[in-house]
Amino acid sequence: MITTNAPDVPGREFEVLGTVMGCAFGDLGHCGVRSRDGAAEFGRMMGTRGLDSFDVTGSKRVSAPQKLRLLHAIAEEGMVREAEALGADAVVCVRHTTSQVTAADGLYSTILTTEYLAQGTAVRFL
Repeated sequence: MITTNAPDVPGREFEVLGTVMGCAFGDLGHCGVRSRDGAAEFGRMMGTRGLDSFDVTGSKRVSAPQKLRLLHAIAEEGMVREAEALGADAVVCVRHTTSQVTAADGLYSTILTTEYLAQGTAVRFL
């Protein structure tokens, strides 16, 4: 599957199939007292895959940049799966964004998690 942030694939004509996206939630920090798996739980509530320090990496803690790379891969994988389901050959105009999300996790704690979003336009070559 070709993915590009460019608006086209050089030398190829295509038809637009629609917008596709993938997202992941990762635990990059917190405020207050919270459970270790808050980001993964938040991701499950939102119907997406979550990532915490122990989720993808086993029992080893990883740095924030490593987690961001993992979140990037998870989000991009979801976007590509959506495109494949539409019969796409490529995804153009790909954009990646991150945002912090907070939600109540009990009476005295707040989940602070990072959402990583990959989105683009699925296309089929003519």
